[in-house]
Amino acid sequence: MCMMNPYMFLTCIILGPSSPKARINVYLQPLIDDLKRLWVGAWTYDVSRKQNFNMRAALMWTINDFPAYGMLSGWGTHGKIGCPHCMNHTKVFTLDFGGKSLWFDCHRRFLPTNHEFRRNKDAFRKGIKVKDLPPPRLSSTQVWNNVCDLPKFTDYGEARRIKGYGVDHNWKKRSIFWDLPYWKDNLLRHDLDVMHIEKNFFDNVLNTVMDNEKTKDNEKARKDMELFCNKKELELKPRPNEKLLKPKACYTLTPQEAKAVCRWLNELRMPDGYSSNLARCADANTGKLHGMKSHDCHIFMERLLPIAFRSLPKNVLNPLTEISQFFTDICASTLRVDDIIKLDRNIPIILCKLEKIFPPGFFDSMEHLPVHLAYEAFLGGPVQYRWMYPFEQFMDLPSLTFFSFRNRAFGAYYYQSTGEQPLTGYTHAYFPTWFKQQLSCIVTPSPDLIHLRNLSEGPSQCVNEWHTYFVNGYKFHPEEWSVGKKTVNSGIVVKGITEGGEDDFYGVITHIYELVYNYMDSENKVVVVYCDWYDPSSRGTKIDKKYNTFEIRRDRKYKKYDPFIMAHNVRQVYYVPYPSITPRKREWCVVIKSNPMGHIETDELMKDVAYQHDDISPVNEVIEIEEIVSLCDTAVEGQQVDASILLSTNPMEEEHEELGESEDNNIRCDEDNEDYDYE
Repeated sequence: MCMMNPYMFLTCIILGPSSPKARINVYLQPLIDDLKRLWVGAWTYDVSRKQNFNMRAALMWTINDFPAYGMLSGWGTHGKIGCPHCMNHTKVFTLDFGGKSLWFDCHRRFLPTNHEFRRNKDAFRKGIKVKDLPPPRLSSTQVWNNVCDLPKFTDYGEARRIKGYGVDHNWKKRSIFWDLPYWKDNLLRHDLDVMHIEKNFFDNVLNTVMDNEKTKDNEKARKDMELFCNKKELELKPRPNEKLLKPKACYTLTPQEAKAVCRWLNELRMPDGYSSNLARCADANTGKLHGMKSHDCHIFMERLLPIAFRSLPKNVLNPLTEISQFFTDICASTLRVDDIIKLDRNIPIILCKLEKIFPPGFFDSMEHLPVHLAYEAFLGGPVQYRWMYPFEQFMDLPSLTFFSFRNRAFGAYYYQSTGEQPLTGYTHAYFPTWFKQQLSCIVTPSPDLIHLRNLSEGPSQCVNEWHTYFVNGYKFHPEEWSVGKKTVNSGIVVKGITEGGEDDFYGVITHIYELVYNYMDSENKVVVVYCDWYDPSSRGTKIDKKYNTFEIRRDRKYKKYDPFIMAHNVRQVYYVPYPSITPRKREWCVVIKSNPMGHIETDELMKDVAYQHDDISPVNEVIEIEEIVSLCDTAVEGQQVDASILLSTNPMEEEHEELGESEDNNIRCDEDNEDYDYE
């Protein structure tokens, strides 16, 4: 409720052509003054009780993207020690050709001391073993002791450069939030925004695997790989024509495969309100994806990535699937402490497996920050209270509109029963007659028996058939109604009984009927759906317990055919086929469950937060370590590149990498043009 639009309000807009940086404290001062008063209490009128009361409030944490994290916390997020958790206990280094600070091989220290990766001198930075322990996690009191003597912008009216910045620490100022009397007691003061971290991580994966112009596996990355890694098979090789041969890596798709993924996205259909139209982002002619918003990346990363890149080798696909599952679990609306602990243990292994595959240039700060997300979830709880999606929607940025209706149907037309018996089997054929005969033998029935007797008379022979029906927060259409549309709402799942016990039955809706029973001198309506069910046996359904995924064969139907199900029992799913580049999966589809798009007890349309699983899936105790035979795809000829590209100048980053300085701290005094050092 606290993250919904009716309970948000805009208090301040900072105008100007550039970011306020350290000057943001000036704009936050009125907010801090109000928060101080609310900590003591403010006399407030309660309109429901019609009486006054002393209202007290406290700020729990701030929610912001990573650059804003630096402005609000005072710890600079650029440079080699930009991580606000690791602080100056990092192993970040600068690439010779790429020219950027990289977080490659910074995650082995988070592994158990006896883990095999710590001793590996070939798969990571060549010749290096890791014995360091994880960086210490400072308490709020320890952080306060580090910043209590730092200058505040509001005290001096200007940014003051602090001695040792970029080398011993990254403190740019003392945050104005430390003026709050309880701030030094907060365990979590500023949140790492999962939304932006997930999007940036996904962008790097997508651009590298699709091998487009934004790839992290460019020519300079290969030269840096030659310096820091022992991956000779991927190194640039000189050719007689004075060009360099760039061998094709096994973690990239060929142009034909990239185009096939784009065609697959063009044909993909999901339920209404689940995602935006991803087809608009895919260009099948060039094999490129563009214009994907944060929520598009969120859906692709957590639901579609393992399907889209299924043609990659197992040693590449598994780590990508594991990082996809990690974000799915960490973004669940309900978290369990034991599972958070497992996620915290697993994420360093997943990142190390990715480091064994991708070049060093792949790993910037966004690939490092996930190692701290489980710890923040342990302190702050589920992400729906700590990410940016609700605020982007509040500011009328591109967002999803989710529907919320009571059970109701649209587009009815009159349907006359043909009298044919659609049910098969002895029980289905004779039970109605037997049931009616048993009830007619009762001489003095009770009201409940009268109710059953009227029910045994069956429904009216005239029924309504709907093409749209809202129930349980879902919107459903028959399969035929979805033909030619960009979305599909006909997939369903229900719980059923099989020989092995309770199981899920998957199918598609072909008809939606409203039956009318006349009893108790009133008209009672019941909505049922007529479905085609898929084969729940092992020949038609596969379950991957490791990743908690389900696959069905759409050409295999359930032999024990029972088509009708009560509408209030159904839940919505959609079926995602594999791209054409995985021919052995041609007839199989992945089942993805959809969440309700709102609350069924209200008739109002409402905007909801981003897609989340209701509950975290069982987290694996052990992460499997796949053997890497080769990182080079010898079946495809490499690309020849011009050697002069290695001599081109790198675009300047926001930070001065070699000096560990940031533009934020290279501030000159307007009066005497001198740098100010604070000691």
